[in-house]
Amino acid sequence: MTFLGKNIKELDTPRLLVNIDILKNNIYYVANRCKELKIKLRPHIKTHKIPGIAHMQLDAGAIGVSVAKLGEAEVMEANGIKDIMIANEVIGDEKIRRLVHLARRINISCLVDSNEGAVQLSKIAEKENVELSVYIDIDVGMKRCGIDYIPTAIQLAKQIKKLKKLKLRGILGFGSVFFKNLSKYTKKDIKRIGIEEGKLLIKFADSIKESGIEIKEIIGGSTPTWKSCGSVAGITEVQPGTYVFNDIMQVSVEACSLKDCAASVLSTVISTPSPNRAIVDAGSKTLAGNCSSDCFPSIVKGHGLIKGKEGIVLKEFSEEHGVLELRSNASEIKIGEKIEIIPNHICPVVNMFDEATIISKNSFVGIWPILARGKSI
Repeated sequence: MTFLGKNIKELDTPRLLVNIDILKNNIYYVANRCKELKIKLRPHIKTHKIPGIAHMQLDAGAIGVSVAKLGEAEVMEANGIKDIMIANEVIGDEKIRRLVHLARRINISCLVDSNEGAVQLSKIAEKENVELSVYIDIDVGMKRCGIDYIPTAIQLAKQIKKLKKLKLRGILGFGSVFFKNLSKYTKKDIKRIGIEEGKLLIKFADSIKESGIEIKEIIGGSTPTWKSCGSVAGITEVQPGTYVFNDIMQVSVEACSLKDCAASVLSTVISTPSPNRAIVDAGSKTLAGNCSSDCFPSIVKGHGLIKGKEGIVLKEFSEEHGVLELRSNASEIKIGEKIEIIPNHICPVVNMFDEATIISKNSFVGIWPILARGKSI
């Protein structure tokens, strides 16, 4: 491209930046630590949604990838990824037929947490003469999908064993209780909770095994808990996602440091209407939702960290505008100035952009299309 090598401050905005040097360090750190722990790594791509990054993770040692939606799986498969878990329930005839279509070509699996869901999968898999791999979804504290009662999990395992064309591979639990209120927990708490998460999954697996059903894979671990959960004897695989980019939430719970944040939003100051207020061209359509620092023990106030700027808070935003509050100790800020914002929660931010601008040492080096963005079906 014509601006290859340009300094990032010369790029138009708003723009999602990814520092490839930090990204590589994050990918290889987690991959190497998993090797040391002798556990498998299947990173969740819902954070980055970029096949190129998925291939980097595979090259570093990941066994495959995890996705949240069928649409994401289809994008990854179309770009050469051959081992994919849909870490979600797949319900409804149309979706199951799409799952079957993928199962004819690659190694793919999904989650189940009900007899009804298992029967739906089995019915179409039998009709299409395709075996589907499934994992029982265990609720380890998130209170979303998943089974939280051991006898129910045993009953479902027995049901799956009876159904034709379904193969039970193991169990999976994601999203510990601390996700419900991050502001309550410290790094020490999160390590403890990760261990508890792993032990709970082992307890479920052992109970199912005692009923006569084989459980080969026991999977847990999000970005904050993958190390502690993965250290529990018997855990076979972890599925962190946010670690590739990291964000202020991860920094706040000490899952990483600021130097490990690979992604930011480049924005331009377009107005300084008062001495204590400035406006940037990145609003809710680029910085996504209102994930306020009130929700977690943040190192910053507001909706993200302004890099290199003291006393400036991203207080609020509308669709196209971000409002900066300039406190008494605020660094100087001028109209036309480019600033970088590290979002509180990077995952929804990435989903707002068509492409990521790849940088190294503050210079432009390339563009990655975010091919799985918006794939919510």
